Amino acid sequence: EMTALAEACYLLMPSLSRIIQNLEKRVLVKRKISSADLRRSALSLSAEGVRLVEFIAPQSEARYDHITEVFG
Repeated sequence: EMTALAEACYLLMPSLSRIIQNLEKRVLVKRKISSADLRRSALSLSAEGVRLVEFIAPQSEARYDHITEVFG
């Protein structure tokens, strides 16, 4: 749900909307409009999005470990 994601990421809705549009164009996320409320969307990673996360996550974790090691 877009509102919950915006709050969790500390982003304003217009910024999140632009980011999601970009990710949709790159086929990294899928958006499904709620049948109960057409103003709401549910988001999920596409198969390609999952592959990208699995590829990047170890590198990201290593960088955070390095930052923690250097700065505490």
